[in-house]
Amino acid sequence: MEFSLAGGRSPPARNAPFEKNLIKIFTIIMNPKNKSLVGILISITIFIPLVICANGGIYYSVEIPQSEDQINIPHQKAIIFWDDYYKKEVILLSTEIKTGEISDLAWVIPVPSETKPEVEEAEIEIFDAIPWLFSDIKRISRGGGIIGIIILAIIVPILLFWLLRKKRTKLGLISGAIGIVILMFFISIIFVSLGGARSGGNSEVLPIEIIETKKVGIYDVIILKSTDASFMVNWLNENGYKVSDKSTTILQEYCSQPNSYFIVNRINKEALDEKDLSEGIATPLEIKFQPEKPFYPMKLSSINGGETLIDIYFFSSEPVGDESGLLKVKKSRNIRATGEAIRFSRNEDARKAFDYLQNWPGDIDYDLPFMFSNVGTWLQYEGNLSNLQKDSYFSFETLKCDDLPGGEADWLDFEITSSRCYEMFAKERKDISFCEKATDSSVRDDCYNYFASANNDPSLCEKISNKSDRYSCYVDFAKNVQRASTCEEKPISQLAKDVCYRVFSSTGKDSALCEKINNKKEKEWCYRNVAVATENTSLCKKIRFDRFGKDKCYWDIAIKKSDDSLCEKVSGGWRDSCYGDIATQINNVSLCEKITDKDTRENYCYRQIAINTKDKSLCDRITNERIRKSCYESIKF
Repeated sequence: MEFSLAGGRSPPARNAPFEKNLIKIFTIIMNPKNKSLVGILISITIFIPLVICANGGIYYSVEIPQSEDQINIPHQKAIIFWDDYYKKEVILLSTEIKTGEISDLAWVIPVPSETKPEVEEAEIEIFDAIPWLFSDIKRISRGGGIIGIIILAIIVPILLFWLLRKKRTKLGLISGAIGIVILMFFISIIFVSLGGARSGGNSEVLPIEIIETKKVGIYDVIILKSTDASFMVNWLNENGYKVSDKSTTILQEYCSQPNSYFIVNRINKEALDEKDLSEGIATPLEIKFQPEKPFYPMKLSSINGGETLIDIYFFSSEPVGDESGLLKVKKSRNIRATGEAIRFSRNEDARKAFDYLQNWPGDIDYDLPFMFSNVGTWLQYEGNLSNLQKDSYFSFETLKCDDLPGGEADWLDFEITSSRCYEMFAKERKDISFCEKATDSSVRDDCYNYFASANNDPSLCEKISNKSDRYSCYVDFAKNVQRASTCEEKPISQLAKDVCYRVFSSTGKDSALCEKINNKKEKEWCYRNVAVATENTSLCKKIRFDRFGKDKCYWDIAIKKSDDSLCEKVSGGWRDSCYGDIATQINNVSLCEKITDKDTRENYCYRQIAINTKDKSLCDRITNERIRKSCYESIKF
């Protein structure tokens, strides 16, 4: 970005001289003694008013200019939202500008975009900074183009009449011809000042295109495109936006690139007081555009002087680094998990801040609300503005994991640590070697588990250090097995094979596979799965070591068949649950009477059947007053 002062020319004089010029022209023409001077005088007469008044526009009062190196930007803050799928970016920009004496300030922001950028006011609250300052900007309009046309309408017929007269000298012809050439030249200028010919013939094409002008808060904003930086800088200066010639070289680099726009903002000094200017003003903007990759302008700020601090808060689907190397990653966090951590905190201000962010924004139409960004990355630059020799482009590939905090991941997993970063790189690049670089064993296990599932390679499960996670890895592999022989073919441990046979047996309904299992727990679990799948109670008898597993075998078959007689084979309190499940399944109140536990019989069996059948009389059987009322209410609603 560039920050410079907007100067300008003095207000134009009134248009009274034009009347005097016209009178002189008619006087000279009507005097036959001045034939040879007529053409020259007409040319001069035409030339003077056109130069004075042809270039219409808006100009601002002259202020004592201040060198750009006296302006510094002590703290720039930007919030960036990036949608990688649609290639859409939203920048919320707040820059605190400090200076001594200042005239009107020109702020140039180069933006690469496939479509016209949109500029709106940003909410200052999101930066927790000073309020917006609003003000109208004084301006003086000039309209030389219309006056020039009026003059031409009078002069052209007179000039032609004089040239066509029979008596004319050689000097008169030459001067008349020169007058016509000059006249035609300034006709083109007049048409350019009025916007040019619309038919697209041979009208002059300027190397600048004004896309949009608008007011945004304390700014007058111009969105433009240009192919010639020198012309653009001159044009901005002539129109009250003082831009340093030092910026021309850098601006030309943008002008030479396709799809480059310039957002030029001008702050009116009258909107600010001296205290604002000396203490610093924060001026937030919201810019929406479509670059090929996420972008933040840095290079143009290098023409300014002083030290600066730049904080970028980048929200996207993954953490990012800065390709220029200027911005260093401070932290990267999972947004949703961070929100949960804040909710657990006792800091009321933190909770209020997050509630605000959850409800923000209301007007960004890019579908990039805060909470839909998976990851937030905080990047920072601290140093001299003159060192900003590159723009910042952001990408996941340029992120340096070692720059992130080390240590173990929190249970909420809100902090993206260096280990979690390496896991992300492993998944992004499909390179398991990055898993090894994760120092956090739990993250490293997650990484191996991902590749075991993605590659259907159970041997990677053996690299998982946590026994529970390793077992889950075995199960995930077994769920994808299409035939039993796969359990033997894969180079996996015996426990992995046992899990494979057990999981596959429940789908294949083949109890013979259970005999291949060495682990007793897995074998009996296998018998129970096949027994329930085939409704074969004889297989439940093979469960000898796992008492609950055996009860659950009969219990599940009883429910599946709605056969309460099988509940008799279930031991202890589980028998009551067996009767209750079947009773509520078939709405058989008599089965509730077989339940020995009062709470299970009344609060579960009676109540559930009452709700199922909408029979209030069953609620009357419930002795607990609170649950009885709950029963009535449930039937009512």
